[in-house]
Amino acid sequence: ENWTLEGSEMQYKLHLFFEGQGPPPLEEVFITTQNLSVAVQEDLMEHCPGLLISAYIVLAEARLPLSQEESSHALAKADSLANRLSDERYAAEMEVWPIQAALASYQDAAQEAATAQAAGAGKQPSVHFVVCHC
Repeated sequence: ENWTLEGSEMQYKLHLFFEGQGPPPLEEVFITTQNLSVAVQEDLMEHCPGLLISAYIVLAEARLPLSQEESSHALAKADSLANRLSDERYAAEMEVWPIQAALASYQDAAQEAATAQAAGAGKQPSVHFVVCHC
């Protein structure tokens, strides 16, 4: 199956998400961060680094409830990618891509996760299985 990553569409979906008007573009985020080869990611860094940086920040937020360690790795990857850019290029990417909004959303989610973890300290998680029969 062929899949096309439309940067403008992802940008639009990210803006909608951070404005509270749409879901996070998780399909695009996971394909960008998990399914693209290193060579393709390097090409993205050359031509559209804001897309890749934003995607890794959203990935970090999505992984917060599941694995703090994996979330931290994704955020560190976004930081590493951002540090590869000159100050001027990073500022230009922040004007076009919602990197600041992504970081703010991640911080809010991290705070919520920490509060939830503190409130649930010592509690055993419960799991419910639903089996549907036709």
